[in-house]
Amino acid sequence: MFANELFADFQLFVRLVHRSRLPKSLADADQCLLERYYRQTIEQGNRVRDKLRDGVEKALNILGTALLQHPKNQQLREEVRNGALKPEKFYRQLLRLIYRLLFLLVAEERNLIGGSPVYRDHYSVSRLRRLTEVKSARVEHHDDLWLGLQKTFEIFSDEQKAQLLGIAPLNGDLFNRSGTDALNEARVSNADLLKALWYLCWFKPNERSPWQRVNYAQLDVEELGSIYESLLDFHPTFREEGGKLVFELVPAGMERKSTGSYYTPRELVGELIKSALEPVLQERLEEAKRIAQSAPYHGFDALGRPILRLPDDIRHLCREFRKSMTPAEQLLWECLRDRRLAGLKFRRQHAIGRYIVDFYCHEHRLIIELEGSVHDRPEQAEHDKVRKQELEAQGF
Repeated sequence: MFANELFADFQLFVRLVHRSRLPKSLADADQCLLERYYRQTIEQGNRVRDKLRDGVEKALNILGTALLQHPKNQQLREEVRNGALKPEKFYRQLLRLIYRLLFLLVAEERNLIGGSPVYRDHYSVSRLRRLTEVKSARVEHHDDLWLGLQKTFEIFSDEQKAQLLGIAPLNGDLFNRSGTDALNEARVSNADLLKALWYLCWFKPNERSPWQRVNYAQLDVEELGSIYESLLDFHPTFREEGGKLVFELVPAGMERKSTGSYYTPRELVGELIKSALEPVLQERLEEAKRIAQSAPYHGFDALGRPILRLPDDIRHLCREFRKSMTPAEQLLWECLRDRRLAGLKFRRQHAIGRYIVDFYCHEHRLIIELEGSVHDRPEQAEHDKVRKQELEAQGF
């Protein structure tokens, strides 16, 4: 605070931790100012949770209707009218778009994405968030912001594009274009996109309060879980209004109960894991440890005999591989070396039979491989498949 001359922050800090804020005795502990501050933050968090749920619902309705009514989305409207695109499928793909936005809002505000200034200034969702405050950006007859957002989504599913902007591609299914095949070629105007984003980024605690910014950096899994839970209460529908298609979420009635779709609170999940899953994991780990202790360190040769000593050329090759590790391997090795992960002993570039694996934990017969784009080639993929089958057959 002093190094950056944040004296106003220091004043707030002193006011927060001053002795007068603490309880004088156990009898008045629940009435001290610090405890009241704490209760107020919980109440405020609940208000944010409730309002964010409302904001996500409004964003879905705005974005869904905008997709159906944009002049260039004639093919999308035809698919809806002839029944080829059902409301449920449209809603699932619309939800995926919203989840992408929520994911990037959280990740960017927590500085988890990284990337170059080019990404932050021209491709980030944070840039669009800033534009929600600029009224002149809400232009009806332009859709360049939507097209740019589609490119942002592509970056996180394309390794080459991600590397150009200094960010890591995400291997999950969230940004897979096949999950939004009905919407990939559709358009949304700048005005509608920024309007939908406004309700994701801003909220009003009550009708008389000014708009406040949602702090995604501090958003917990409870808030995100409550958003998912609230969406289970709705059923998607299409309707005509003035000759135009409109997307609307209506209360689902008993549908949620009949399908068993409920969000499980984190506290209950924790208890279930502790009582049911952890004992099973412990039992399997002990079994793996017993197997590993009786297994040869370098696997078996082609005749099924345990390999007790590596040939000199293989040992030399392992040493050379350790000297020329990729940046990704170096980064992971910093997390694994010296028993830094759960006290487990890992070796790097370790020979097992006729293969050299990236990382190996003998105690649990565990192999970790980091595979770059070269493994996407058909011939390499076939080699990887054979290697995997052989190693798993030996119990790795």
